[in-house]
Amino acid sequence: MRPPVPYARPSETRLRGWNRAVRIGGHRVHLGVYRGRPSIAVHGVGFLDLPERPLKVDCDIHKVGADFRVTMKIVTELATLALSHGAPPGRVAAVLRNGTGGPAGIVEDCDGVESANSVSDLIGQVLLLEEVGS
Repeated sequence: MRPPVPYARPSETRLRGWNRAVRIGGHRVHLGVYRGRPSIAVHGVGFLDLPERPLKVDCDIHKVGADFRVTMKIVTELATLALSHGAPPGRVAAVLRNGTGGPAGIVEDCDGVESANSVSDLIGQVLLLEEVGS
């Protein structure tokens, strides 16, 4: 028999966060990180109320091809899914920071991040900063 799989229930409170335009290697990227209190249900145990932390990541890129934009949307949706189901933000950030490619270089208008190897690396660094800031 397989162990029960945890699932997430919708949060009763609205997510709070920020959305800003940053530049990476001359490309404009709209980043958003939203925080909330996840509630994870485990069969036979009940709901586990976790402390407030990053739950949703959003990213929109300008000046790149449609294929890359769709790929980054998929990456942010997967990161959001992992965060909302209880994955630690540090672990999600570590996975995102391994990627290279796409726009890379000096990051402007983003506090705490000076350069990034890719947009996913930028998202990973921002998630780490959000986790440390909590």
